[in-house]
Amino acid sequence: MDSSKCIRLDKANGRKVRQSVHGFPQPFQVVLRPGRQVLAKQDWPRNILANRRSPCPGVTRGGFECGQAASTHQNGLGQYDAFPMRDLSAGFPDNAPVGRINEGMTNNNNPIGMFDSGVGGLSVLQHVRAVLPRESLLYVADSGHAPYGGKPVDFIVRRSLAITEFLLEQKAKAVVVACNTATAAAIARLRACFSIPIVGIEPALKPAVAATRSGVVGILATGNTVRSDKFAALLDQHGQRARVIVQPCPGLADCVERGDLHGPRCQMLLTRYLQPLLVEGVDTLVLGCTHYPFLIPAIQRLVGPAVAILDPSPAVARQLRRRLETGDLLTGEPAPGDVRYFTSGPPEPTAEVMTRLLGHSIALELLPESIRHDRPALHDLETDLSRLVAGNT
Repeated sequence: MDSSKCIRLDKANGRKVRQSVHGFPQPFQVVLRPGRQVLAKQDWPRNILANRRSPCPGVTRGGFECGQAASTHQNGLGQYDAFPMRDLSAGFPDNAPVGRINEGMTNNNNPIGMFDSGVGGLSVLQHVRAVLPRESLLYVADSGHAPYGGKPVDFIVRRSLAITEFLLEQKAKAVVVACNTATAAAIARLRACFSIPIVGIEPALKPAVAATRSGVVGILATGNTVRSDKFAALLDQHGQRARVIVQPCPGLADCVERGDLHGPRCQMLLTRYLQPLLVEGVDTLVLGCTHYPFLIPAIQRLVGPAVAILDPSPAVARQLRRRLETGDLLTGEPAPGDVRYFTSGPPEPTAEVMTRLLGHSIALELLPESIRHDRPALHDLETDLSRLVAGNT
């Protein structure tokens, strides 16, 4: 097969530069895109892998897993996206200017994106609404795959990347990872892939250690959060000044996901997880999952008024405000912002639970099918590519 040409952008002067791409006949069109960081020197068109969702060929290990029409590039002069010449439908109009950023893509009045494995992140959304009432929000409940607590880490990373890409397609100016498990598993990857502000959440261990009187702090968390390197680093940093007891809570997030905040199973699980902490003298309890704040009344009844319960959601909202202020990204709209809700799960039962948790009715939209379903990455990309190239030569 003859080598063909693709168009490459010279950012310094806006010229189109022609460059050979060995073995693949489809040319590219290039558009600079805000909100992306450079990830690799080169890439191929998406259709060489038969439209399978996979890491972009040519991206260095640890690079961005694509799955949309564009591929991110670096030519030593700046970042750009390569689109197949006749496929500019995935986020850019046909007349998008080649050689400069499309200025209309980002502005202060764009919404803030938020996501969680399900409905738990609504606890964070409530605090964001209180701190930033004029900001418009996009909330994604990945209820079709909830909860994340027992899922493989690579699955959580894929879901986090796919949902963040969706939020960027909706022109999000910042993203809040309103999920402890996703923060622990994926936030480093998200920050490496995207240049917009990305705010995560982690257990409020530092203030808990400062507040404890008995010297014993308890943490309720999911299994994946407890096993993560990020959580281990948090314990190393702040866990030396008190005795910290970590309690994994399998099944508890599922109760909230079903809207079961006071039922027998929820009460049984809370008693099972809290009683050993009380026996050990815990007087400060850290909530390490965004689902758990909806259980605070039930938890407080079991532990009594002498035990302080710390929810990190208010700190996340304050950090988000600081990031927007620092980046001069606060909205200029005088009216209260609106909220759009999306889900990957069945809309009717999810909307019912979300309405119950928020205390008001909501309109819930179904995510696009390409985002609703997980598309695992190829296990051995180099092998797959070499077979493809061999088959085309």
